[in-house]
This record gives sequence, structure tokens and C-alpha cells, in this order.
Amino acid sequence: MHNFQIKKSTIKFTALLIILVILGSLFFITNNVLGNIMILIFSAILPIIFIKFDLTHPFFWFLPFFLLYSIASPLILIINDESFNSGVVNEALFLNWLAIITFVAVIGVRINSINLKEQNNYFTGFNNMAIISKPLLFIFLIGGSLFVIDYYISGNTEKIGSTENTTLGFLSVSYHAVSLLYAFVLVNKINSKQKLPVVLITGMLVWSFMVFAFIGERDVILKQIWISMFVIHVFYKNIPRPLIITMGLVGLATVPILQHLKNFLAAGQTRGFLSDNFIVDILRSEFSAATSNLKVILTNFNQYEFFYGETLWWAIKNGLFGIGISPNRWYNDTFFSNTAFGQGFSIVAEGYINFGYVGVIIWFIIIGFYIKFLYARAFNSSIWMVVYIVSMPIIVYIIRADLTNFTAQVFKHIVLGTLIIFLVQKILTKRKGNYGKKEKGIMEKQENLNNVARVVNDKY
Repeated sequence: MHNFQIKKSTIKFTALLIILVILGSLFFITNNVLGNIMILIFSAILPIIFIKFDLTHPFFWFLPFFLLYSIASPLILIINDESFNSGVVNEALFLNWLAIITFVAVIGVRINSINLKEQNNYFTGFNNMAIISKPLLFIFLIGGSLFVIDYYISGNTEKIGSTENTTLGFLSVSYHAVSLLYAFVLVNKINSKQKLPVVLITGMLVWSFMVFAFIGERDVILKQIWISMFVIHVFYKNIPRPLIITMGLVGLATVPILQHLKNFLAAGQTRGFLSDNFIVDILRSEFSAATSNLKVILTNFNQYEFFYGETLWWAIKNGLFGIGISPNRWYNDTFFSNTAFGQGFSIVAEGYINFGYVGVIIWFIIIGFYIKFLYARAFNSSIWMVVYIVSMPIIVYIIRADLTNFTAQVFKHIVLGTLIIFLVQKILTKRKGNYGKKEKGIMEKQENLNNVARVVNDKY
């Protein structure tokens, strides 16, 4: 029976890849941009249908966002009836399709699941981490708040960047570790009391909104909503698919609204909407940058040489240690040096500037294996599930960024937070052990004195 299921899954997976290859071959037949957008839509939706809209499967939460980032810029051109180079746009769409099929091939269609009532060892080691996370979350919320206030007072009214000109820059670790700590505490609350901790969730959202109001970090709000939703789905109660889709559509509608309200407390005014068309506002406010940047890279291919993997070294050097340059910085310095605000970048474009089409495949193999690694372990341990959930919005964000940003975010938000929890836990355990030994020694001395007293009493 087990072999039959494996065989069935293999056939299903092979069929999906064949369909995607057929769809991809259509890029060489048609030059119609709208037609190629439809090819990309089908290529992203079909894998989600194959995994039966399973919420925790990487296809479900990654591919819709990747699709939006891929088609937003071409759709804006079509809706606004703007002139454009169809050859460049079609090549950008093809590169995004190449990324999709690579991602699908690495991840596979296997659906993991867990029954929390039957798998008793799922929470092994989790409770100790959760207990430490509670006071740390409170402390880090205070530290993070002080950092945000100092960041604003120092004259910054944009999203968190360099902390060189801040007094309390060292507290940035508090700000970045909050999401992981919140996820641990939320899971622990649900698991121990079997009910939804409304006060905790509401408090976290209020704190996130205040951060957004001052420095325009809308990601912090969306991240906490994302974490809350997935934790509730996995550890409390399955969220129905229609509700998930509805929440997704509502979430998309809020993106331009958040753009409109960006850092309104700090600036004293709202930014206004980007256009008179709300659909265009949704696409332009967040999702158009990735493919727009990719088009710039394709159009200006004669202004740079391939990096042949050098940006992987940047991802380690700059992402982990803050030394040197990043692909995002290189791109903005090269093509937008006279622009006040950064344009972001594109993870597809980073792959391309290294090895061309092959680079896109390599980059999505790297991303795919990282996600597959977490997805496989998330259903064996609650700790890994928390790491998997917290990683999701980070991975989605790098679609319009680069691997350097990815390594930096994983280090700040996950690795550093986990190390702090383990370190505090070890210190407290050691102190408790020393206290226990001391207490045991005192009890042994008292027992010896009692024995001497009994001997004296017996003798006299």
C-alpha cells in the first residue's frame, strides 16, 4: 500500500512537470504579453491544485506571491496602455516561469501532515523554550520599542536600515527577534490552554501598528498577521480554504492603504494613493518592483558583466557580518544613483546577473532546498514548525530583494533569536543546578547535625 502511494505520488509529480514544460514551450510560440501572463498564471495555480490547496505546503503560500511579483509590472503596462518593449517583457516572464518550474521540481507534491493528539513527542524540548520566551518577549518588546523611538528621534522616518546614526542601535536585536519569540509564546498559550489568546494577538498587532505608524515598516504588521494565522491553523484549528482566500484578498486590498498611511505619525501626514485606479495601486504599491527591476537588468545587459557566483559570497559577508556590498545596493548604485529612494531588486534578477538563465535555476534550487528542508522537519518537531512559519514571510519578501537580504533576515530574525533563547535557558538551568546542589548540601549538613544530636541524646 505504501509503495502504491509513492508510485501514485511520483506519477502525479511527473504529470505536473510535463504540463508545466508544455506551458513553458508556449513562450516560444507566442509573442503576446497578455498570453504569456496567462501561461504564468496557469503555471503557478496548477501546482497549488495538485497539492489540494494545502495551507502549509510551500506551493500554497509561496507561488501566489511569486506570481503577483512576476505579472504586476506587465499588467500595469497593459492597464495603463503604456508603450513597452514586448521582447524584454516576454523574456522577463519566461525567466519567472523558469523560476517556478525549478521551485516546483525541487519541492515536489508530497503533502506533510500531523495529528497533534497522537504524536506525543512533537513538543519535546518546546515547553522549555516557550517558558524562556515569555519574559524575553516582554523584555524585547520594550527594547524594540526603545530602538524604534530612538531610530525616529535620530531623524529616520523610513523603514529600518542602517543603525549607525542611532544611539540605541544595539537594541535592534530586540526589534528583530520579537517575531520568533511571539510565535513561541503564541504556540505555548494555545497548546497549554487550548483556546485562542486574544489579548496576546491583539497586543502584538497594536505594537506592530505603532512601529508602522512611526517608521513605515508595514512588513512588521503583515508579518505578525501571517504568523498568527499559520500558528492558529496548525496548532489550534484548521482555517477553511474559502476563509483563507478571502483573507488573502482583503490583505491585498490593505497593501495600498498601508502605503497611503505609511509613517503618518512621524511625518504628520499621509502619502496619498499612487493612482486613481485601485487595482493599479495594489500592483504598484508592493508587487511591481521585482519584474520592473528584472526588465532593467535585461535591457541594460551591456552595462555589466556576469558575476559568476560572486554575490553568493556577498550573501555571507554582507548578510551575516554587514561587510561589503549587496546585489540590491549594486543595482541601485548602478542604475538609480540619482534617485533618493531604493528600488529594491529581484531574486530572479540576481540569479540572472550571475549565470544568465542557468543562474535563475541555481538560485531557485538554493531557495527551494532551504524551504524543503524546513518543511520536512516542521512536521516532526514543533520548534521546527515555528521556525518554518517565521521563515515564510522572510522568503516571500526576498522575491523583490536578494540572497544577501535573505541571509541577513534569517540570521537576525531566527538564528539570533534562537541562540538568545538557548543561551538564557542554559544560564538559568545552570543557576538552578547550582542552587539545587547548594540546597542539597545544606540539607545534608542539617541531617548530619540531627544525627549527632540523636546520638548525644541517646548517650545521655
